[in-house]
Amino acid sequence: MTMTTSHSVVVALVAFACITDIRTRRIPNVLTFGATIAALVFYGSTAGTSGLATSVGGWMVGAALFLPVFALRGMGAGDVKLLAAVGAWLGPLPVAWVALVTAIAGGAAALVVSLLHGYL
Repeated sequence: MTMTTSHSVVVALVAFACITDIRTRRIPNVLTFGATIAALVFYGSTAGTSGLATSVGGWMVGAALFLPVFALRGMGAGDVKLLAAVGAWLGPLPVAWVALVTAIAGGAAALVVSLLHGYL
């Protein structure tokens, strides 16, 4: 699997999670944990110990980046598990960039919603 294909897996994962989250206000564990297990198995079997270590490291970074926001009740656990799954597919550094871009986009969206509803 090339980097482009792993990106395609992540795009499909996030798209499905977004659709599910919009419809049900939940991101199913079977999706997040399934994607994590698939990434660990894939990278462990194709890239050996180093691939597995990168995947685990990405999962840990993804979980660690959004866990404080979850602890402060700023987002749900599904969001944390989704970023961790994305990290398992992309690795530690790329998931940090994904989290940064996501936080900026989320902040901009929150500002727009706040302005539209007169919360500012």
